[in-house]
Amino acid sequence: MSERREASAPGAASETGESNEVVEAIEESEASALLAGFVLRREAEVALAAVRRAAAAVMRLYATDFGVSYKGERAANDPVTEADHAANAAILEELSAAFPDDVIVTEETPLPPGFFRARRCWFVDPLDGTRDFVARNGEFCVMVGLSIDGRARLGVVGIPALADGAHPPRGSTLVGEVGGPALRLVEGAPPIAVHVSSLREPARARLVVSRSRRSALLDAILRRLGGPSERPLGSVGVKISALVDGSADAYLHPSATLDPARPGEGGAKLWDTCAPEAILRAAGGQLTDGLGRALDYASEDVQHRFGIVASNGALHAALLEAVHAVTPHDRTQG
Repeated sequence: MSERREASAPGAASETGESNEVVEAIEESEASALLAGFVLRREAEVALAAVRRAAAAVMRLYATDFGVSYKGERAANDPVTEADHAANAAILEELSAAFPDDVIVTEETPLPPGFFRARRCWFVDPLDGTRDFVARNGEFCVMVGLSIDGRARLGVVGIPALADGAHPPRGSTLVGEVGGPALRLVEGAPPIAVHVSSLREPARARLVVSRSRRSALLDAILRRLGGPSERPLGSVGVKISALVDGSADAYLHPSATLDPARPGEGGAKLWDTCAPEAILRAAGGQLTDGLGRALDYASEDVQHRFGIVASNGALHAALLEAVHAVTPHDRTQG
């Protein structure tokens, strides 16, 4: 099911008495003012509009008795809903209209041929954390990221449904540009510049970990770090967002490549990390694979074969040392 704007005649009145054209002009003006410090300002405006539109579609369906289907070889672990498709359609429409020459890679559509050769490539996860959407725990998000020359540069992550008092709060949207601002936007409140924590002691770190995927390798890494506290969370975007606003200090996702106990298990993909990586780096953090290498968005392989290590930056070297120390060395040859 595709989410589409209601068609109306030019100048038709909305419920508030303003024309749709006037309402859209006001929204664009507000977004432009919020994003004045961005070099990729136009891209940020369009991505923000796309995420907001997709999040609205997701929340409309969240309030219904939606159905669930499954995809892929490991179908039980890979649900898909009408909300995934509605959000995907909304984002594709916004991005393709604004940037017709850019390549767009989304989780819910076939990979464009030769996408890895594109200088500018958008990576979209229209509903990151579909399992959490199905579980109705609020730990899902909408993500749009832009890579340029194989590196994450811009990200927007919309988190529409976390419980009140959670971090980040209900209805927040995070926007960040590498080398530029990182902002948290909440409707009805002024934008807030966000920054990662400054904690340096691994044993005192607050880690976010997967709610649905746990491995003995992760347990070994945590013991090596001295037993930091853990907070299970759903989607990758929500976990990274916790780092961005300083409510957590690190996130570890060991991959199947590094973990001999998980043969054949899939891992995070390019659309899972592009947007949150850009925001995290804008907020002063760091995100690499488990070998400490920069993530390559010009890779023909969309899967992160060597896992994800995300941190406030100050903890990154210690995290990588712990990953290396407990990983069989024949599995660290990337």
